[in-house]
Amino acid sequence: MARPALYLSPVGFSLVSTVAPLRHVSLLMAVWLGTSFTGNLLGGALGSLWSVMDKATFFLMIAAIAGLAGAMIAAFRRPLHDLLHAPPDATAMDADRATAPRPAAGA
Repeated sequence: MARPALYLSPVGFSLVSTVAPLRHVSLLMAVWLGTSFTGNLLGGALGSLWSVMDKATFFLMIAAIAGLAGAMIAAFRRPLHDLLHAPPDATAMDADRATAPRPAAGA
C-alpha cells in the first residue's frame, strides 16, 4: 500500500464514524473501502492508457479528471461543512442509542 493511502485511510474512517448515524457506521465504512477499491481500479485502467494514447492527450485527460474532481469537491464543500459543524441532533442520537444493546445490570 502506498504511503499516502496509509495516511488517508484513518482520516477517512474517522470522518465516516463521526458523520454516520450509529446504526450505519459499519455499512458506510464498507462504502468507504469500496470507493477506495473503485478509485484504485480506475487509476490502474487510466494508467494502462499511457502506452496507447498520445502523451499530451493523456495528460490533458488527467487534468480534466482532476478539474472535475475539484469541481465536485467544491460543490460538496458547503453541505459537508454544515453537516460536520452542526450540533448533534439529540432525537436521532437518542433513537440510535435506544436500539443499541445495553450491558446487563450488575455486570
